[in-house]
Amino acid sequence: MRTLFFREYTKYTNEWEFIEKDSTKDHFEIKNNIIEFKFCGFLNLNDYLICVFPKGFLIENKDPATLQENAQLLIKVLKKYNHKSIQNTFTNNHSIERYNNNYVSLANEITRDYRKHGLITQTIKSRRINGPGKTNWNKTIKKTLPILTNNSLMYLDLINEKTLKSISSELIQLHWLILKDIEEKVGWLLEFQAIPIQINVKKINISRAKSILKKTISTTFNQRLIQRLKLLYQYIKENFYGDSKTNNSFKILYTFSFDKVWEKVCKVIYNDLAELHERVPKYIWTRNDESYKETSIIPDILTYHDKDTLMIIDAKYYPELEGKSGESKLPPSGDISKQFIYRKALSLSPDFINKSIVNIFILPGIVSEKVNHTQEIARVGFENPLLLADLHDIIAFQVDAELAMREYLITSTRMKHVLIANLI
Repeated sequence: MRTLFFREYTKYTNEWEFIEKDSTKDHFEIKNNIIEFKFCGFLNLNDYLICVFPKGFLIENKDPATLQENAQLLIKVLKKYNHKSIQNTFTNNHSIERYNNNYVSLANEITRDYRKHGLITQTIKSRRINGPGKTNWNKTIKKTLPILTNNSLMYLDLINEKTLKSISSELIQLHWLILKDIEEKVGWLLEFQAIPIQINVKKINISRAKSILKKTISTTFNQRLIQRLKLLYQYIKENFYGDSKTNNSFKILYTFSFDKVWEKVCKVIYNDLAELHERVPKYIWTRNDESYKETSIIPDILTYHDKDTLMIIDAKYYPELEGKSGESKLPPSGDISKQFIYRKALSLSPDFINKSIVNIFILPGIVSEKVNHTQEIARVGFENPLLLADLHDIIAFQVDAELAMREYLITSTRMKHVLIANLI
């Protein structure tokens, strides 16, 4: 499966002749043969694996190996964030209805299971009452009732077991074939490689694969094995297996709301302090001269520069770029007004009245190492000198999106110190 790399809300010539369909109309838009992707993450489309990076992520002039490593970074960020805005299937139970056609989630669970438990090598047995095979007397005595005849107990219903050798062998092969299928499709993305096996593996068609799995599920009582088999059956059922064209466009792992991910990234790398949010002043609604509701103002990030300086940071993520420069679109008046309200409210609060306050916008971008991956791009403040003296400027910084994502994965606050150095 060939991988194509794009950036969210960036226009590209549709040289691959992708076509808008009902199943993908929310994911991209095509006008005058120009395609624009409206999500971050991964999508399978026409036998291509589509990887869409967030705004501000550099992909131009990178070699394929570097782009693949960057894609691994993106999937790790999405999986770490793991909130409802991420269209991912949670696999904390094995109800097959919960996979929702999500390829990476299912493939990741199958490979995780394999890493933990290895290949399915259990001997599969058919167990039936009075069926063929050897009588399992322990099960018979526990599960059936005898009759008394000539002062002796006689069991009329015997639980007999028969080893299904052919199915056991095919099951091992099928499990390995599915693992190899995942490896060939997205092994590089999941950093997965199946270990070769020492038996002769033959191709198993979809119809036979379903039959093997259904029969095995119906004849085993081992719950862990049943859970593993259901994962494999779902992979077959969704037509992910082999070269099936029935499902040539399926969702993998993506979000329409990378702004929420970006906010979380910034909360981590700039060391947002939850205890400061508890001291933020509240609005009070009144009705008929009586207070009836309190509403909080909610800055994205509150943290200290030092003991005497409070930083109010607003993480902004916009779905457009200005021109072709890669520079961030600047925050509009609504965001600017909120920052000034945060500053005024906190500056008059007893907890912060003696603190210096700095207002900051953080936007994703492509920032060179020469400026420590952080650079001031603009300031906004009032022309009126009295207002400016009271509310000061809000400083907008552009931060390298790739580095920010890497720092988020390791829960590093190093970039906070870089930001402080740019303030001094």
